Amino acid sequence: GWSSPCHNGNLLHFDQGTEYAKRLPRTGDRVGLRVDMDARTLEVCINGESQGVMVSSLPSSLFFVVDAGDKAQAIRIATS
Repeated sequence: GWSSPCHNGNLLHFDQGTEYAKRLPRTGDRVGLRVDMDARTLEVCINGESQGVMVSSLPSSLFFVVDAGDKAQAIRIATS
């Protein structure tokens, strides 16, 4: 699996970490995931601005997990 902690912008895949995000999300930002199953890619968007392809060669089945990290953070899951 992959993860992208918001505190440093790195992409983690198993025990390997690489730099990913152009910028880190800030309070009030809207963070979105764009999945293209035809191209098998996943990208992160912050306030509608793509941060680039985060993962390519996605498997055919995906599961997403969101972790707020601390009590001061709020998460709302919306579809577009």
